[in-house]
Amino acid sequence: LKAHLGDGRAFVENAREPYDVIFLDAFGTRNVPPHLTTVEFMQAVRRAVKPGGVVVGNIWGRGANRLYDDMVRTYQEVFDELYMLDVLGTTNKILLALPRRDPIHRMGLVERARRTATAKRFKFDLARIDEEQFHDLGRQGRSGRVLRDADISPPAAGR
Repeated sequence: LKAHLGDGRAFVENAREPYDVIFLDAFGTRNVPPHLTTVEFMQAVRRAVKPGGVVVGNIWGRGANRLYDDMVRTYQEVFDELYMLDVLGTTNKILLALPRRDPIHRMGLVERARRTATAKRFKFDLARIDEEQFHDLGRQGRSGRVLRDADISPPAAGR
């Protein structure tokens, strides 16, 4: 596992080889940098992940994030499949975005998580995913608006 420190958008836009997994977790103490919420950024992320890969995004829920519905709608615009896991006891939501049609069912995800946790000898229960925590956002209504570079201030090009 390699971690890169710097502007995530510049890194993603300059990626030469696609990744199996891309983790997006860019919230600061008050918000997420606007240039990391737009459809143009998400399209760059989609190009930077392998066709069989996954994008894992950590976002704050509605109570702590005024852009929640817009951010979810922007993911829905770009990715073929979108799932959400509620993080119990927090306002965090974990989005699983797939650049392909590949339906994930909760029990299949639980089984994959259990195998991974066993193989990696995790000391926590990665497979504890209750029915109420798992949401298929690809089949839910699409509220919110798609966020675009042209709508943010200052413009993404002037970051």
